Amino acid sequence: MLKPDTSLIAYERSDCYTIGHSVVKGLLASSSLEMFAYSSTMNFPFWPTEPSVQDDLEADIRWLARKEAAQLWSQREGEWHREREARERLLSEVLAVRQKQIEACLEENRLRQAEDLHLRETLLADLESEVSGRSGGKALARHKAATQRRAELDAQLMEANLLQSREAEADRLETEAERAAEVEYEERLRYEANRLRRQHQQREASGKETSYNDYDNYADLSSLSLKDREGQELTEAVPYDSLICSGTRADKNYSTMRPLTGI
Repeated sequence: MLKPDTSLIAYERSDCYTIGHSVVKGLLASSSLEMFAYSSTMNFPFWPTEPSVQDDLEADIRWLARKEAAQLWSQREGEWHREREARERLLSEVLAVRQKQIEACLEENRLRQAEDLHLRETLLADLESEVSGRSGGKALARHKAATQRRAELDAQLMEANLLQSREAEADRLETEAERAAEVEYEERLRYEANRLRRQHQQREASGKETSYNDYDNYADLSSLSLKDREGQELTEAVPYDSLICSGTRADKNYSTMRPLTGI
């Protein structure tokens, strides 16, 4: 229930008091004038001169004024009550209409959400059925592809392992061949060095002079034909004085000289 505006009620009450006061003053003035006029026309003094009579008259006038003011106040209160009831009734109608609108909106939203949920569930069910229908063929295809890919990877791995083992075997054979060639080279070189040394000793014993600055004194080591790592033949002429006099021998690649240790 709406409460009346207290400021408006106070203002209307003050206005009512002012109206009542004005009515009382008017009644007093009109009554005095009417009595004075009536006494003048009748040619006898009607206006009360005694204090008691005048006091009674004023009391009656005040009673009439209060009665009229009470009637005015009751009338104004009735108007206020009717206005308040009208405002409350109007507010109730507005609130009822607004409540109906809100309930209609909520119901519409609920129906829309239910429809969306039903549509979503239907779409999910259709999708699941479609996926389950296609899952068999797709799973088989994926399994075949995975098996084929695994076989390819296994073949590549076996090929890589075989190639690695072949390379390791080739490296081992090459290393053994190099070692065998080096041993054979050392033995040939030691043999030729010993032979040349014996020849030199025989020449010294027979009194023959040996010239170390002549080109003819170089020993031809063409018989020392070896194969290097690439399988190519190497033939080098080693100077006799380098083998015997300087105490050095040729390396297996015939490009450098190093001191003899086995002679």
